[in-house]
Amino acid sequence: MSLWDRRNYQEPDLDREAEVHFCGLLLLCGSLLQGALYTTSSIQLTVLQRRSLAWTLMPSRKPIAFLSYVRNDDDHDLGAITKLRERLEGEVKVQSGRPFEIFQDRNDIRWGQFWDERITDSLSEATFLIPIITPSFFQSVACRKEFDAFRKMEQTLGVPRLILPLYYVTCDQLGQTPPSDPIVKAIGERQWTDWRSFRFKPFDDHDVRSALATLASNIKSSISEINSIAVAASSARPVIESEKEINPDSTKVVVAKLPAVLPRIPQWIEAGRPPKSEYYVFTKKFDEIINAIELTGSPDDLLQSNTALSTEVRRFKKVHARLLKSLVSSRATAESIAVTLLLDNSGSLRGRPIACMAAWVFILDEWCESVGIKLEILGYTTRAWKGGQSRDLWLANGKPTSPGRLNDLRHIVYKSFEETSENSLARLSVMLREGLLKENIDGEALVWACDRLEKQGADKHILIVISDGAPVDDATLSVNPSNFLEKHLISMAEWLEAKPNLEFLPIGIGFKPKYYRDAQEVKPDEIGLPILWRLNALLQPAKEQQS
Repeated sequence: MSLWDRRNYQEPDLDREAEVHFCGLLLLCGSLLQGALYTTSSIQLTVLQRRSLAWTLMPSRKPIAFLSYVRNDDDHDLGAITKLRERLEGEVKVQSGRPFEIFQDRNDIRWGQFWDERITDSLSEATFLIPIITPSFFQSVACRKEFDAFRKMEQTLGVPRLILPLYYVTCDQLGQTPPSDPIVKAIGERQWTDWRSFRFKPFDDHDVRSALATLASNIKSSISEINSIAVAASSARPVIESEKEINPDSTKVVVAKLPAVLPRIPQWIEAGRPPKSEYYVFTKKFDEIINAIELTGSPDDLLQSNTALSTEVRRFKKVHARLLKSLVSSRATAESIAVTLLLDNSGSLRGRPIACMAAWVFILDEWCESVGIKLEILGYTTRAWKGGQSRDLWLANGKPTSPGRLNDLRHIVYKSFEETSENSLARLSVMLREGLLKENIDGEALVWACDRLEKQGADKHILIVISDGAPVDDATLSVNPSNFLEKHLISMAEWLEAKPNLEFLPIGIGFKPKYYRDAQEVKPDEIGLPILWRLNALLQPAKEQQS
């Protein structure tokens, strides 16, 4: 029987206990994942298991994904999960021009095609896990082992994009705060595809086809990203950091001829900076501070985003006309005020939240200029999803342990203190552009904004940060402690809150940030209200403030 014949061979269901024992990684990058392997004991390989192993040993491989699901869920939905897998295979092939096979073994033995010993081969070596998230998924021993094994593979290989969750049925577990299940927590921190609204729709429905196309596009993008990492890991040479970036306390020596481990770089070591914490940056070589005007894109993009932002601004001005009229129009105090608005530009703000943020910031900018408040508007995100050139450099240098931050920062200046609000609409509309919003590393952004603010000669300094959740960067968190970014954010927040010459106002969109002492929670439509109330109060005569 040929390999192709074996692939279509129908065997009776295996005993579930035997399946659980075999649900380990048979071949997983040699010694790279030695600690993550599950043993198979003395269980004899069945024909089906040998078939799976044979697929592993095939010299020519295609991009492969494994469908991790509970069979009863598929049976209950009359094979809808199987049909989804078939349509997704076809859509990825249409978009990429290459076959994309998703292994779905009806006997629930889905282990058989894994990475070679390194992620340095071509695009065809990419492998993914697609977990179908339902309540039963979290109860399945097999599904949990599959997820854990792939997560360990991500951490060991330093590739945090192998797991692509598909949210199929609403799970109470994903609503727990904080989650008690580590797998629930890991899924909640990832970008997932929400399929719940499409579950009962036919596959020829326009919305379903569009959602499938988006999911396939995401898979295609992940394949491209992994391929670029493979190229960097196989061809890049170690780069020697400049003296300013290397920890002066480090005694490690980088030898240019070898893939030596670069010494970790403490983020803040100069006098007068925040207190030292266990926070490191692998390299700052690829970070950027960029003016928003450089990100406006083509004239058509600019026109589209300007139009969308103008519509939101008009709506807010109409809804809050009475409030805006009640604001002071002239200063009643000689005290000079400098305010920095620091805006979270993470991907979770896409859509309505980021549009509301941009509109309110435009209104605030206009009003602040009219009453003589100096205002700077800054944004923070990353240049890439799940790592960028920083991570490529880390791979090329042998993946040293505990490397610290592994993404390229993008800090955006929407409006500096020296600029007027003349071009604010065009600058702020950049936030509405597709592709800008990525991951968020909050702690470093806070210190950057504070550093700029304190250089202003003003009687009062106010730093306002607007965000919608926890700091997240998959590349960093996959190879550092899970609370690495949160601990740094908390440390920097405590440092800011203790500064006697600074008023710190954190605002959470749809949540009350736990990282700050006196944070306020607002809805997207109300982002600007607490800021207007606070600044307006500062401009009132002293007697009115007391009353």
